[in-house]
Amino acid sequence: SSSSSSSSSSSSWFGELGGDDSSSTVGISTVAVVEAPCGPDELPHRPSSPSFVRTLGTRAVLKSMIQEHSSGRDILLLSSRGEGKSAIASEFASTMGYGDSAVQLFTTYKEMTGRDLLMRRATDPTTGETTWEDSPLIAAARNGDVCVLDGADRLSPDALGTLRSLCGDREISLPDGRRLVRHDRYKEFQASVARNDYGSGDDNESSSLSLLAPIHPSFRIVALASLPDDRRKSSPSNAKWLSDDVLSMFSTILVPPPTDECLRAILRSANPHCPPSVVDRLLRVRSKLGDDGGAAASDCGVSPLSTRNLARIARRFGSRGEDDANNASEEEFDLREAVRSVLLADLLPPTRRAALESLLDDAGLTDGGAAEGGSSSRRRRNNKGRGHRQVDEVVITDETVSIGDLTIWRHPSPDRPELVPSPHFKDIPSQIAAIKSILSEWSEGGERSFLLLGNQGVGKNKIVDRTCELMNRPREYVQLHRDSTIGQLTLSPSVEGGRVVWVDSPLVRAVANGDVLVVDEADKAPVEVVSVLKSLVEDGELLLADGRRISRNAEEGGDDIIPVHPDFTLFVLANRPGWPFHGNDFFSEVGDCFSAAVVPNPDLESEIDLLSSYAGPSVDPSDLRRIAASFDDLRRMADRGDLPYPYSTREAVAVVRHLSRFPDDGIVSSLHNVLDMDSFDDALYAAIGEVFVKHGVPLSDYKTWREARGRASQAASLEIEYTRRRRQGAEEGTSDSPPSLSQPKRGKWDDKNEAHVGGNQL
Repeated sequence: SSSSSSSSSSSSWFGELGGDDSSSTVGISTVAVVEAPCGPDELPHRPSSPSFVRTLGTRAVLKSMIQEHSSGRDILLLSSRGEGKSAIASEFASTMGYGDSAVQLFTTYKEMTGRDLLMRRATDPTTGETTWEDSPLIAAARNGDVCVLDGADRLSPDALGTLRSLCGDREISLPDGRRLVRHDRYKEFQASVARNDYGSGDDNESSSLSLLAPIHPSFRIVALASLPDDRRKSSPSNAKWLSDDVLSMFSTILVPPPTDECLRAILRSANPHCPPSVVDRLLRVRSKLGDDGGAAASDCGVSPLSTRNLARIARRFGSRGEDDANNASEEEFDLREAVRSVLLADLLPPTRRAALESLLDDAGLTDGGAAEGGSSSRRRRNNKGRGHRQVDEVVITDETVSIGDLTIWRHPSPDRPELVPSPHFKDIPSQIAAIKSILSEWSEGGERSFLLLGNQGVGKNKIVDRTCELMNRPREYVQLHRDSTIGQLTLSPSVEGGRVVWVDSPLVRAVANGDVLVVDEADKAPVEVVSVLKSLVEDGELLLADGRRISRNAEEGGDDIIPVHPDFTLFVLANRPGWPFHGNDFFSEVGDCFSAAVVPNPDLESEIDLLSSYAGPSVDPSDLRRIAASFDDLRRMADRGDLPYPYSTREAVAVVRHLSRFPDDGIVSSLHNVLDMDSFDDALYAAIGEVFVKHGVPLSDYKTWREARGRASQAASLEIEYTRRRRQGAEEGTSDSPPSLSQPKRGKWDDKNEAHVGGNQL
């Protein structure tokens, strides 16, 4: 932009960012007019992002960012997770004339080194030789773009310190031998070479000039970093990146927590049909969780509700479109269940879950919208899932699928019908309710990212496969593990004709074709690997290992850009964090970017119906009930902490399938296929066997269990007996072993007070 347009635009913008338009405009206009380099687009008089909510807090942050930009400083935005740093950075770039093509999103991860921040190794597609390619940061420096460095808190201090000369002096040496210098110094060097004042020969002059490149004056870095949660403040590694060196590199701007009035404006923008009373109760819950600096949330084992969480809950009210929202009532919207779903209350330990339920009672949240007694509503919630509910009928036609009162359009004939799953699925109430909720948010609420959490073997994959089958959507699948890397998640290299060729991963194919991507076992991979999904889900940007970029804002694809198909949908499946699955805490890192749901085990009657779909004609129905009732008791024991592993429906199905295939083996032999892993712990094995005996399974006739039970009973009766006797030949004055508690321990005495090494007798 020209200097005049930059000045006038900045002046008017500062006026609008202040609380009082007239006084701020006069103050800025009369005191100073600052000329600052901006982006290539014409500066708008107002922000160009209609979804961005302009509150007093965001206006103050934008005002500070524009001031720091005008002074030539790079910016570091700090806030808690989910408080809108990415949205503010995008609005700042749009305000200063940096369009979508002039914003380089650079998502960082834990293993990234200082060299990765600057350049990466690539392979020439023609010759197969390795070359250097600029990172998004260096590309932004050369083109005059804004580089949004997302996740600066994940970088090590050494990696982040690599940018010290770039931020402070606008100079940096690159791994390929080039050096980027400030634009004015580059011009001086050009003039020096033109005057033949530099070097002694033309070759030296030209070679030196070819190794230099100017940094565009419009280049800026906007680094985004999250403050640690209160629950994790005890970990010293969470804030070690925020050193004095980092603070000197950037102008640090703390994004303040939004006030209640700001949150009301944001929630009204997220869902204009959400009633004010629902918003008020949401803010009351947020306030209670944030009391004493988040101590209440820490006591409940959850994080405080972020702005992103609140907006997601507000959007769920009347999520079936405008007509449904207009007719929806608070009684039909279970706000308490929506809050519990976002906080994953069903995965909390019993003590912390009870504390959270008590906090929600104090905040006035009850089932539905009617005011009810807290204790009675809590009793109904504790019984939820245990009683048998009527299953909604599923009706499938060529064009639509209906589940109860929900009817949605199915996807037309897919290009690759072989990718549409066709699972063995029994319609039971809990799983059909989960599918109905997913389809409602997916088809009519516009949600495109889902996170299913639950114990191992509760049917998460089955639910997703059945959902894709009902919608007639192709599904791509990728399973992560503890050795998964970011490169494997996005691309996989192969050697063809002596050259390294990058093959698109299921993620890239699903993004380009608009298919469903299922990322399974997300809790097994390192957190920094799955954290890149936040960039794809929340920001719509992802940099691939071969230099290409996935972008939601790209209208057309090219050699370097892969546009995100509007039908692309992501399902992430993960087990609960911690024991006994030893998974990472995926939800605490990026979980609030997804529509999260907990998949429980089915109730007793539903599980019997499910097992009957796997049972052959030779299986006695009474055996199915005994198996289901026994596994239901085992899960209750695991919930109480009496068992380390929550036996899931998968184990019960394995027993029934074995019994159906080999009826002569009997129910006891079938059970030992899944129980014998615990036979090494006699006490645990005996406790599990007692449950099956109680429900009429003749496990007591099995020799292995009888032996384990006997050993466990014998071990329980063992006691430690202490005897006191004096060692033979011991001198008078030495201690008994062990010494009596009624007298001091006596040792040897050295009248000469000489030095002694070793021993404890003196």
